[in-house]
Amino acid sequence: MRVFLLLFTGFAALLSVASGCPPPFNNFDFLGNSTEDTAAIIDAAFRAGELDKYLEPTMDSQAGWHDAVSKRGSITKPWPKSPSNGKPAPIVELPFCLRDPYAEVHAKYVLETALQVWRVNGLGEPGPHSGHRLQWTFADPGTYCRHPDGNWNKAVHGHTIEVLINPAISGGAASLGFTPPAWDSRPGRHQLALGEDVWKLPLFEALPVVAHEIGHLFGLTHEHQRPDRDHYVKFMCHNLVGYEAVKREVENNPKRNGDTIEKICEDCSVAWLYDSP
Repeated sequence: MRVFLLLFTGFAALLSVASGCPPPFNNFDFLGNSTEDTAAIIDAAFRAGELDKYLEPTMDSQAGWHDAVSKRGSITKPWPKSPSNGKPAPIVELPFCLRDPYAEVHAKYVLETALQVWRVNGLGEPGPHSGHRLQWTFADPGTYCRHPDGNWNKAVHGHTIEVLINPAISGGAASLGFTPPAWDSRPGRHQLALGEDVWKLPLFEALPVVAHEIGHLFGLTHEHQRPDRDHYVKFMCHNLVGYEAVKREVENNPKRNGDTIEKICEDCSVAWLYDSP
């Protein structure tokens, strides 16, 4: 497992293009697209009351957004064990499907290669000797996540990881871990999205980007978001570009009672409300 985490750190350090990583609130509905940027989408959702379940004080220990720094309840869970004759099998299966033929052409090879990088350079085969249970599968050739009209293909299980090319982003973005259907049962809630810039890179440059996002799919967050981060890293929020502008905004025009610059620095869910860096 130590090799696993060190490998993830190494991939993060090798990123050559901007990466979205997990989308805001681990929900791709809040990620920017070709018509609206992320800040505008989040602001509209907040004004419509659609973010209430992600934010204090409504959030309880079983629901809501979580990052490791906030030390609060998390909806993100480990991927479940695969069933076998009604009993849990000793394998945790991550199923992948490609959204459409375009993703097959531009994302499949780099994804398969990045998964092999994890397998060969860190994970090994699942079992007691390696200390992990992770295994991945792909939908049958020619079976895509979605039909040409954009509707989900019912032949594909709803919790399958949808792999797609998103021209509105740069780098990559991936959902974090497994979202239980009790929280969100929509098909396509688990995604790996790659920008057009990624597949245009040479393979040796694209691989670190895709491998990094795969780490998020496994359930790994960034090292600077670990609960023991402050034992190793001193985070100086006031040094962030844009800090003073955000500080003035929250002091003069807070979106919620009790919001402070300290909360913005400590809780990414609050930071997103103010488009903080």
